[in-house]
Amino acid sequence: MYSSEDFERLFIRYKGEAYRQGESVQTFCRRNNVPYNLLG
Repeated sequence: MYSSEDFERLFIRYKGEAYRQGESVQTFCRRNNVPYNLLG
């Protein structure tokens, strides 16, 4: 089970790594084996 802290860390990681490079949230989730519907 995921906690809200897990999602917060993942979103911060997305903003730091993938967003700058223009990667979509869906692609980031797929690459990190996280269900998109949990983050998106």
